[in-house]
Amino acid sequence: MVTSDRGGAIECSDKVRRPRASQGDVESVAKARPAAGLKSTSNVMMQKNKLAVPGVVLALFGAIAVTNYLSLARPLQVVIAGDSRNHGISATAHYEYYVVPSSIVFDLEDVGSNNSMADVTRVLLQYSATLRDREYSDVTLAHAGVSKFKLDGKYFHQLGADFDTQNPIYTIRTLPENVMNLDGSHAFSRWEGGWLGVFGKQMDDFNEFHKQWYVADMSKNPS
Repeated sequence: MVTSDRGGAIECSDKVRRPRASQGDVESVAKARPAAGLKSTSNVMMQKNKLAVPGVVLALFGAIAVTNYLSLARPLQVVIAGDSRNHGISATAHYEYYVVPSSIVFDLEDVGSNNSMADVTRVLLQYSATLRDREYSDVTLAHAGVSKFKLDGKYFHQLGADFDTQNPIYTIRTLPENVMNLDGSHAFSRWEGGWLGVFGKQMDDFNEFHKQWYVADMSKNPS
């Protein structure tokens, strides 16, 4: 009970009257609720996508690795293991940058002390024969992951096609004149003249080719 300034008594209820919500207010609240729900769903989806990205990347790298192994590396291992004269030589192969199927890399990793330059050449020739049904634009010759020379893809294909019939001495002495530097220029000369003199120059280039490819590096870092 309170008293007015006019002295009259005024009753006061303990309950506070709240204004009734209008129809417009109700509609505004109803519209706001679904929007909040959509925002929450969107956040969940974004989090799931972030978690899925690493898995997709790993799967992609895995597929690339498997493709390189089955298409190039494994056939080379079969070549090395299939001839006892190749034992001691370690090499692998893959597509250029692992994703360019028109170019391949023949990477010589190690050569045993009992292996000769002719042994290394034989592995390369046997590998070209294994891939004779395929065509590439070029083949990079690398050592321990470092690119050193290139062979034209057509020449590499010809080596494989002629492997069973061509005289290996002829292939060995003419190999250097078909070797290119990484910029595409010829790494060695094409000799003309008397047979004996030409043969001597060609074999000198053959030895120099192997020296620049891997022998010099192995001499600096003997295993």
